[in-house]
Amino acid sequence: SLRNAGALTKMDLVMKYLLQKRHMAPTHTSNQYIPDPEMDFLVIDPIPDFFISGHVHKSAVSTYRSTTLICGSCWDSESAYASRFGNIVEPARVPLVNLQTREVKILKFINEDKDETESAED
Repeated sequence: SLRNAGALTKMDLVMKYLLQKRHMAPTHTSNQYIPDPEMDFLVIDPIPDFFISGHVHKSAVSTYRSTTLICGSCWDSESAYASRFGNIVEPARVPLVNLQTREVKILKFINEDKDETESAED
């Protein structure tokens, strides 16, 4: 269902799913290994004010119930590996959060109008 909803380009959908399941590694029809049977450290409890992730080469900001979802970008440009899977990267984007209002702005540290060779020379 996540793939059909476009989660490859909308990382906040994956983060929302994890919050709905209240677990960082939800499983379906498989046995999950939990090292400490008395405490599963991947359970999301209590519900966070902010849920922040990254390393997926896409930036996203949204809200699910009272939690602000923020997915940071990456600093790498598009690799051959990423392009094989159709992953269009959004490099050099950093979320800036106003903690009083929860307003999030995405700072872009690269000029997207130029190609990489031109921006590397400037």
